[in-house]
Amino acid sequence: MNKDRQKVVISEQASFTELLENQEGVILNLENLYYYTLNSSAVFLWKTLRSQAAPTAKTLSQHLVSAFSISPAQAEADTQAFLSELSEYSLISYSPLSAQDKLSDVAQASVGTLPAYEAPQFKLSSSLLQVTLSGSSTISPAIGGS
Repeated sequence: MNKDRQKVVISEQASFTELLENQEGVILNLENLYYYTLNSSAVFLWKTLRSQAAPTAKTLSQHLVSAFSISPAQAEADTQAFLSELSEYSLISYSPLSAQDKLSDVAQASVGTLPAYEAPQFKLSSSLLQVTLSGSSTISPAIGGS
């Protein structure tokens, strides 16, 4: 079955933390305790994925187009690559869209789009020079691309 027409379901074992607002995030897979880092476009896609009642690859791609002002072809390729990696790491799965999901998906598309993406501004702190994470030695490469 075509994954573009299926609902993307986030794993209950995926715990997301945003490190820098709209710029960097981390997903912890509670099942295997692996961390996955996300760049700004991946954070945007993850947050959009979580905020939609019936997210599909198509709706995620449409939101990426409007937020980052990129071509639909580029947004589709980036979204597919992102979802493929999430699926590979068991952070998402797919399920058939129900009739209610289809109505919700159409309603969200007609309500409007998310506001345009604005690059976050860095704020440097003189009191925090280094952050060291302990407890996990496994960190995967970043997912998503921009």
